Amino acid sequence: RVPPNYQDLDVTRINLLVGVRRVRFVRVEGFDALSGVQDLRVGVQSGFLIGRSVPLLGARDHDMFMLGDFYAGYGNDRQFLGVQTLSEARRDRDARTWDGVLTSGRIAWYFRPAAKQLTLTEVLWSTGTLVKVPYQLTFDDPDGGMRGYRNSRTPGAHRLVVRVEERIRIPSRYTVADFGAALFVEAGKLWADKVPFAVSNPVRGSVGLSILAAVPPRSRRLWRVDFAMPVGGDPNAKFEVRFTNADRTRTFWQDPVDMRRARERAVPTGIFTWP
Repeated sequence: RVPPNYQDLDVTRINLLVGVRRVRFVRVEGFDALSGVQDLRVGVQSGFLIGRSVPLLGARDHDMFMLGDFYAGYGNDRQFLGVQTLSEARRDRDARTWDGVLTSGRIAWYFRPAAKQLTLTEVLWSTGTLVKVPYQLTFDDPDGGMRGYRNSRTPGAHRLVVRVEERIRIPSRYTVADFGAALFVEAGKLWADKVPFAVSNPVRGSVGLSILAAVPPRSRRLWRVDFAMPVGGDPNAKFEVRFTNADRTRTFWQDPVDMRRARERAVPTGIFTWP
């Protein structure tokens, strides 16, 4: 049965964008990159969007839409604590009810006890209530899920994932690349709500080993091969070898793919990076 909140939406809005920013930048080495440098934002940044429907272009719906993007960071070249969250909601002016409530975010703590060692602890959450489009969260999302769960199909409405990674840089005689290794542990949980086929499951997890490389040396792009073994009893979760490469130094956090699919299309993904 299709949930009653899945309905056509035909609306034209006028939006107001407001941003407040008080940040400075700290140059660090070997945080999101294996050995490269990056500039981390220290301070507070907030962006808001408020949209109100107008009777133009044949629009039928009457609503108000709100979005908020918040970031805060504090630290130095040895340790850094940051948080970012993105939330949105829609107010139906005819029914006087709220729907389309979506929130996701990341908290991360970077700690460098030595020049070639990094401990990264992060918490990621995603949640949705009365979403207007088909919506499910799973552990196979590449940004918000867990390694070893590529074949997992258990859906939920709310997701929480905790990750801890211990990374070291390995000395090498080669001049074409920097190399490293990491051990990681992940744990996550899904909760059911008014989402098709959603279930609440016990805590799942994965453990593994990663081989890391930066090409050329001190590159900001991190190449990695992850060997992940799922734990927790999901019958569809299997041992996984995952190859990835990405430059994570450009942004503190990226909204998970399954959350981006559910969000309003006519709004900027970040107040300070739009247009």
